[in-house]
Amino acid sequence: GRYLPSVTLIGAGGCRREVRATDSVLVDRIVAGFRHTEVRECGRTMLTLTDTSRAFSGIRGVAWNAGPYLGLTERSVTVEIDASGDYPVLLQVQARSGCTDSVARTLPVKVNSIPSVQIVADSLACTGKDIRFEGLVQSADKVQFQSWTFPNGFTSSQPSLTHRFQSTGTFNVRLVVGTESGCYDTTSHRVSVKPTPIVKASEDLRLCYGATARLAVQGAT
Repeated sequence: GRYLPSVTLIGAGGCRREVRATDSVLVDRIVAGFRHTEVRECGRTMLTLTDTSRAFSGIRGVAWNAGPYLGLTERSVTVEIDASGDYPVLLQVQARSGCTDSVARTLPVKVNSIPSVQIVADSLACTGKDIRFEGLVQSADKVQFQSWTFPNGFTSSQPSLTHRFQSTGTFNVRLVVGTESGCYDTTSHRVSVKPTPIVKASEDLRLCYGATARLAVQGAT
């Protein structure tokens, strides 16, 4: 608070006189503090730090050190965090009186992982023959959604599968994966499908021991 000091002078005869100062004395108290909120997006978390410090004389200024961000001077700051972990936060506060205080905390911050997916499969196939497709997913968060889409409308939610193409051409196979946090990745794989050759051999022959015959095959190139 703010006080106006005074002194009472007492003479030898018992006379009293009160003398009041013309300048007041300020006794200040400052308590540093802050609150934080998080907004999680895929691949980053927006961390907002808000100063809640109190001082009788009022707050003159603040300085934040938040993880990799140093020397921020706004009363409320928002920083971007791109990896989960424990982040140290230091808030230094100065009152209008010149008094200072500080508070330090370590904040655990969660960042929702963006999955990374790729398709492992042959790029060449024959009509009517099985080709195996496998989805390789990397994600710090649990994967709870996988969806394959093939050009003929066939779909699957399995991590790996086999498929047959009945017609020739070049086809794109798509795979979408999603995590429990709602983050997704999509990839595609191109497959060139060739016709399976139809092979016809010559008719059956009956030969005597030691005899020779010419055998012919048609249809393969």
